[in-house]
Amino acid sequence: MGIDFSQIQFFDSCYQQGGLQTPLLGLGSLVIRQSQDEIKVFAKDLGYLTLQREQSVRAFFLDRYNIPEYRDCDINGSAEVTLDLNKSIPERFVGAFGTVLNGGTLEHVFDVRQAMENLHQLIRPNGSFIHMVPVTWFEHGFINFNPVFFRTVAEVNEYSILAEGFYFLNGAQPSESERPNVLVTRGGVEDCKASDRVKTYLSGLTLPANMMYLIAMRKNKQGDFKIPYLVSQ
Repeated sequence: MGIDFSQIQFFDSCYQQGGLQTPLLGLGSLVIRQSQDEIKVFAKDLGYLTLQREQSVRAFFLDRYNIPEYRDCDINGSAEVTLDLNKSIPERFVGAFGTVLNGGTLEHVFDVRQAMENLHQLIRPNGSFIHMVPVTWFEHGFINFNPVFFRTVAEVNEYSILAEGFYFLNGAQPSESERPNVLVTRGGVEDCKASDRVKTYLSGLTLPANMMYLIAMRKNKQGDFKIPYLVSQ
């Protein structure tokens, strides 16, 4: 679970649309999925002093997006906050966060309905959700997600969609020889133009292995979480 530097264009789009706010809660014990040398070079080139020193997700969001408060949650005892998304969240966390970042956790939560209600409650009005979820990740977690899942949740709960994109990775991890490809299809000043190959992917005719869907949404108002119902066409 974590982020890598190929996703920066998507995060930049989220930031441009007001989709990165403090406090930021990371779901899971998120890490930067790059080598220490890659992180150091990246941080040095951009003058990110905290990231050079810590090489952490917290430092990345502080240096690049000026997010002063970052916390992570997990049930493994290693995160700052112990939180089981299969269960209702404690009252003290209701409305406590400006942004929740799901960087590869939701697919590992069995009770997805409860988890989505929890995320709705964790965010204050006008706060944001950022999801980075598997679409075709074989033998990984409980669930692969369809973009329709998040779009219908957004519709019935009156969330605004701030940014969307797709992440393509042929190998298991980013490497010098095989970098992931991220396509931002909505959000920001300049959306990427899809190659013919990517257009084929997005048509649904064929899908690559290890593909993720990226979406940022704004919670516009207070209220109970609503469950969508999808009517077959």
